[in-house]
Amino acid sequence: MPEYGALGVAVATCITLVAQNLLNQLGLRRALGTALVDRAYLRTYASLVVAAAALFGLRQAAEPGLIVALVATCLTTLLLLVVNRPVLALADSFPELRRIPGLRWLVSG
Repeated sequence: MPEYGALGVAVATCITLVAQNLLNQLGLRRALGTALVDRAYLRTYASLVVAAAALFGLRQAAEPGLIVALVATCLTTLLLLVVNRPVLALADSFPELRRIPGLRWLVSG
């Protein structure tokens, strides 16, 4: 990986984690008879792929500086949270977030 640098390490780690997750899911499917991917989460997975591709495209096209990259990543993360708010059910998992004024709107959905 030395010739690919940090990006090569990130890609290798990503591939490893995706492969491990797929093997875990296949094992669960075989043992418990569950679906490989629940249809309710397809939109969430698709939005993650689109967001990652958009950030990668920004990096390849414009090579933004650190500040621009951080702002783009934060905005993309916020957009993902808003788009996937109903599926994530953050208020159910983290009810204390409803007490924080700036986050109340994010978890109510």
